[in-house]
Amino acid sequence: MNQGQLAPATLVVRIIKNRLLRDDAQNGFILDGFPRSPEQAQMFEDIMSETGIVIQHV
Repeated sequence: MNQGQLAPATLVVRIIKNRLLRDDAQNGFILDGFPRSPEQAQMFEDIMSETGIVIQHV
């Protein structure tokens, strides 16, 4: 990140997952600027399946 590169997908997705599992995100959340790559998108889909979180609006 210090060199202007994107953070590793695994790190970003892990941070997003941990945040979405907090109590205050249970009634909804907004993601802006994510996912930024097909890899992040696939990992995010995997998290949605794993956690049972449903995306209602895009």
